[in-house]
Amino acid sequence: MKIDETMRALTVAIVAGILIFVQAEDVAAAFVRVDRDVVTMDNGRLELAYDLSEGTFSVKVHGLGTVLQNGKAFVKTASGRISSADEAYANRYVMSERQGDSRIVKVVHRSDSLPTMVVGFEMSPSRSAKEEPQAEQLEWSVAIEGNAVAPLVSATLTAEESAFACRANLPPGSQDNLLPTAIGRPESGVYTGFFDRRNDFAVELRGKNVKVSAGRPSSRGRSFSCVVEGDTGELLCYREFLKRFRNLPYYKPFSDKPWGQGIAGYCSWYFYYTKVSEEDMLKETDWMAEHMKPYGLEYILMDDGWQTDVWTKPNEKFPHGLKWLNDHIHQKGLKAALWLTPFALSSEAILKEHPDWFVKDANGKYVSTFKGKYCIDPTHPEVLGYLREMARTFKEWDYDYLKLDGLPAAEANFAKHRERLHEPGASPAEAFRRGLQAIRDVFGWEKILNGCWGTPTDAFGIVNASRIGGDVGGPGWDGVLGNTRQMCRWMYVHNIAWVNDPDCSCVRPPLTPDQARARVSAFALTGGVFLGSDQMFSLPGDRVEIFRRALPVAEVWPRDMWSKPHVNVWDLKVRKPFGSWDIVGLFNWTRRGAPRTVIFDEIGLSPEQPYVLYDYWEEDFIGPVRGSYNCVLPPTSCRVLSVHTLKEHPFLVSTSRHVTQGAVDLLDVKWDADSKKLIGRSLVVKDDPYVLRIVVPPEPITYRFLSARANGAAVSSEARGFWLNVALLPSTTGELKWEVAFEAVPARKIVLSPPRGLSIESVGEREAELSWEEVTEGAVGYVLFRNEKPIATVPRAFYHDSGLKPDSVYRYQVAAVDWSGRYYGSKETVEVRTKTPPPRPPLPEVSLSELKPVRATQGWGALQINANCTGKRIIIEGEVFKRGLGTHAVSEIVYKLEPRFARFVAVCGLDDSAGSNGSIRFRVLLDGKELLRSPLITSGERKAYVDVPIEGGKELTLVVDDADDGIDFDHADWAEAGFVYQKKE
Repeated sequence: MKIDETMRALTVAIVAGILIFVQAEDVAAAFVRVDRDVVTMDNGRLELAYDLSEGTFSVKVHGLGTVLQNGKAFVKTASGRISSADEAYANRYVMSERQGDSRIVKVVHRSDSLPTMVVGFEMSPSRSAKEEPQAEQLEWSVAIEGNAVAPLVSATLTAEESAFACRANLPPGSQDNLLPTAIGRPESGVYTGFFDRRNDFAVELRGKNVKVSAGRPSSRGRSFSCVVEGDTGELLCYREFLKRFRNLPYYKPFSDKPWGQGIAGYCSWYFYYTKVSEEDMLKETDWMAEHMKPYGLEYILMDDGWQTDVWTKPNEKFPHGLKWLNDHIHQKGLKAALWLTPFALSSEAILKEHPDWFVKDANGKYVSTFKGKYCIDPTHPEVLGYLREMARTFKEWDYDYLKLDGLPAAEANFAKHRERLHEPGASPAEAFRRGLQAIRDVFGWEKILNGCWGTPTDAFGIVNASRIGGDVGGPGWDGVLGNTRQMCRWMYVHNIAWVNDPDCSCVRPPLTPDQARARVSAFALTGGVFLGSDQMFSLPGDRVEIFRRALPVAEVWPRDMWSKPHVNVWDLKVRKPFGSWDIVGLFNWTRRGAPRTVIFDEIGLSPEQPYVLYDYWEEDFIGPVRGSYNCVLPPTSCRVLSVHTLKEHPFLVSTSRHVTQGAVDLLDVKWDADSKKLIGRSLVVKDDPYVLRIVVPPEPITYRFLSARANGAAVSSEARGFWLNVALLPSTTGELKWEVAFEAVPARKIVLSPPRGLSIESVGEREAELSWEEVTEGAVGYVLFRNEKPIATVPRAFYHDSGLKPDSVYRYQVAAVDWSGRYYGSKETVEVRTKTPPPRPPLPEVSLSELKPVRATQGWGALQINANCTGKRIIIEGEVFKRGLGTHAVSEIVYKLEPRFARFVAVCGLDDSAGSNGSIRFRVLLDGKELLRSPLITSGERKAYVDVPIEGGKELTLVVDDADDGIDFDHADWAEAGFVYQKKE
């Protein structure tokens, strides 16, 4: 409908000298009201107010207040951007019309010299409270008549102080491979609304290129500037967002932690299990106090294995009692924590004395529960008294933290046998919450209650930490996946409803160092409960070092408010009073090499701005980089990158203390232009080398490092091109002041030459190693291209490529990168074909299981004939092999050869008994010369075929290597292995 035709069909009213056209029936219905210069549309939930004199609009949510103000529509013309509030638009008209079940208000802005702008708003009538939860929705449109492009709407979102910028819902059709989190209130990000955790209220804007700022203080609390491009947009308001839209009916906002920093500690379960003893806990406590407490570890949690049939009486393994043990823990400056299952009992004496305390089934039999013969009934008043007394005992024993296990099992009993509870009318959740509340009331709100297992969301508002999944099973890779899947799934409630506990973080073998780093990095980037569960005092030094680098636990908040899949890119935005940066985790959860990319625009960084990166675990400077960063990650590994905006003077890009690279240890850092010094303050640990990773840009001013000093620390330095490492060795734990001095020197023009000598070192079925000559001057790194596409940015003249397809052609090129980000590419191209896997070999005519080896050695166990290394059937990828050898890395088996043997054949593989663990390589040597080296064998690629000529050889050696990551779970099989005779002419 054209605007002029609509106007002729309407009744005319004059208000404040401005022509206003209004449909009479809507005014009468009071859905749309005109009061002097303000047009109001109100459906009982949302209220839109359009100020005709100002050309702006606001939106109020009944019961919550104004959520949007100073809204303006814009059009872009040849002369610039024109607003609906611009004085050039002299005449404003308003009209309303009915469209189905909605109401529409349109405001027409006209000018002789500008395009006509029509701003329309649509709102649905009130709904019944019984309907399915729906967002309260306001749609708008910006129509233009005349020569103009790019309409948009800008406004300010307002909320209380507890609100933070986020994405409340994934926009339709969007990809979801990013886990965004934050420390502090970041200045940038990809936000489309906010969440107010105190009021459980969310606002989401939808449209083209929605941008919402990170927010700033305002008179109400927080304000967020926003822009929505395009000719249409939506404002969606979600009341009881977590309660109704996320189906968490017992949500209550999580109060500030009375215990201070994040929860970090030790748990006995995944090493000692139920065999834990007083002696074990004393050893772990003493070691932790000396070696981990200075880094931020606080809690010592004794898990299952201490109890008798009554929770207030420890067993004989704790002769001094738990109060005595806790006194020792506290004397060491640590806090005491205890595991129990509060709704479970196995005491026959209590059952006999109080038979009506317990849940019964339909046959009158007592119901068991997790870790208990009997399940108590918290709807019985005396049971609540029992729980209070139990909590009082733990408080008198001076516990700081209780891990309450078996909660879902108990609540399931209350649901299944609801009609036979002491109070049959009580809902299962109500019964469950009564019991927990009785414990909380006595134990105190200043202490930690951790709900376990699964995700007992009916405990919201009572527990202040909670497990968010089942047991992860200890140190295997499956355990890492268990941790990290739950982190992604439940991050949106972390620090909102409670502190997430993804279960323990073991770092011992069979995890490889890469796998241990991936696990610890995930904990550091999400800030959940971080409990080590190895025998800590016997851990290898390199594993202790990995664990330390996530201590203390940072205060991390979600920035997307929905459950996530197991994503590969994690972005932690850090904002401190002295600066902001990103920590990007790139993860490969698979058993194969995999490409990973972080696109800066997708994490709220400028696609044009150059950034300098630092790879924390590889200890490499990378950059400057624009647009994106690419790499190919080895199987089950990660990269953790700090991302800093490029500056024109020396600046700090990383520190060694923590995976977040300054977020928990850096108190201040600034550049003093007059003295040409980088000056800072850091929290350090005695005798723990603290390395400052500093970028020294060559332009527009060239700086040269002079010296570094710190009060109370030995200092050393290493300068390499544009990068500088300053290592401080503190003599005490605490705050350390430091400064690094530079001088300005004349710039020297460097002409960067392209790299030369690109070559393939080796090519396998799925991997290749490339090298080239180092560019000695001017290069900040290299970009490697595979089939004309960039696959990795690397700091050195070497790259191991993986995740390739067998029997495929790949073309590689390499370019050097200068400080401005320009590529200097070599014209050299290396084209290679990956190896073709051999066909499955024939069955041997003489099996190795029939022959006796000259010698056989292996890293664990003894050589098995027709069985795997554990003595059970040989199974590879589900296929059962009746014949073969079962061995274990590192192994070497030697056979003498007969002249009639022409070929050696085998199916070599990682036995299925290794689960998702283990990584090995098979090698075949003839008279000491290598005939065959298998690809890397893991649970992702479990087997390879062997068929090699051995005619004329004297001795055959079969080797299994541990792939340089330890021998744990390296269950190796030489299945169907043996010899094929020479073919007769």
